[in-house]
Amino acid sequence: MQAETLNSYDVIGGEEPLLPLPASSSQKVLERWRKAIELLLSTPPSQPTNVLVMGGLALSTLLAYRYAGVALLCGDGTVRVEAVWNNGRNMGSCSYPLSGTPCDTVYDGDSAACFYRDVAHLFPEDELLTDLSAYLFRGHRMIDSSGTCIGHVFAMHDQEEDPAVDADAMMQLIARWCVREIQYNRLVADLKASETRALEALQMAEAAERERLSFLANVSHEVRTPLNAVIGFGELLQLDGVAACARQVMGYGRNIADSGRHLLGLIEGLLDLSRIENGHPQLRFEAVDPRSAIESAVIMVRSQAQNRGLRVMVLVEGDMPPIYGDARAVRQILVNLLANAVKYAKTADMVCVRANTQPCGKQVELKVSDNGVGIPASALERVMQPFERGGDAWSGSDGVGLGLPISKQLTEAMGGAFDISSDENRGTCVMVRLPVAE
Repeated sequence: MQAETLNSYDVIGGEEPLLPLPASSSQKVLERWRKAIELLLSTPPSQPTNVLVMGGLALSTLLAYRYAGVALLCGDGTVRVEAVWNNGRNMGSCSYPLSGTPCDTVYDGDSAACFYRDVAHLFPEDELLTDLSAYLFRGHRMIDSSGTCIGHVFAMHDQEEDPAVDADAMMQLIARWCVREIQYNRLVADLKASETRALEALQMAEAAERERLSFLANVSHEVRTPLNAVIGFGELLQLDGVAACARQVMGYGRNIADSGRHLLGLIEGLLDLSRIENGHPQLRFEAVDPRSAIESAVIMVRSQAQNRGLRVMVLVEGDMPPIYGDARAVRQILVNLLANAVKYAKTADMVCVRANTQPCGKQVELKVSDNGVGIPASALERVMQPFERGGDAWSGSDGVGLGLPISKQLTEAMGGAFDISSDENRGTCVMVRLPVAE
């Protein structure tokens, strides 16, 4: 191969040649350059370790030294050797402290360090040099584009080197090649990480869009149904002859009121959820009587329970301390939980609400339970998310799935704990623990 064909290494180094080939190189040296360059060009830049292993082999090929390798600086006074080649055989990787070794001098002063005579005796603490019967040593730092030293290349031999070999130039070539390959792999890793983050963000956006569409569909249905009833019964009241039938008018009025309350509850639920998620639940802390809060909540769901033929049992401990919280929020939690219990309880069954003081005396426990359809274990986590239901048994009911998540977030906003347990076809129990007022 002619020398001029190796005068530039654009394919290795990029726009600017790494090193020119010395014009006086012998045919033997040119052949080493050719083999080394073929090794470098044939190395797939997929794994940084593989690249460094081949860099060590190329250095060993160029110098015709017995030992050659590449090491990365660990930052704690040690280096990790990625490859040590011994006459074409990879001795594997290892780590060792720099102190007391010729490698330590590579990082002190100039970028290159050389020891030409009996290096094993110069560094008696370096057992590797003794084991390898090293006679001479060469090392060259690897500096990345930011000016940071990331490691070094090294070579050792057990006899005098060939004076015709420009060892400094060869080591500089391999050091620069290793740096560029390391930086390339870092860039690829960063791009892959960015791609992964972008994909995750896209998936999250798509999931949010699906939730938004599901929310709009549910809310649209829930709003239209009571509004149609309000409009329809309002129109009926305007027909001739209707006003004369007081019983029918009262029935229509009840339906209008029920539909209006349903619509109002939906809107208030959405507003509460928005306030909580924005960190502004608008709570006013005071001493709240748990017995009064339970009685108020039971009154609000009693009509619904009677219509389904259900009984609501209230069990309150005799001497209950007041709760430290927001009275409206405590009542809303109880109404949400009781409404769910009544909604999903079996006909002619019983819904129970209990209140008692925890043994520690610092919390009041409110418990709402039913023996209804229950929630599948696989859906327990899902029902705590807004607009989610507990499975097929829940999917046909009214509501958009705001009661449980709003109750949980209000409980936690008052410094309490929320827990739900359920068995499919056996019922559900929700426990709310709130702090006692001092």
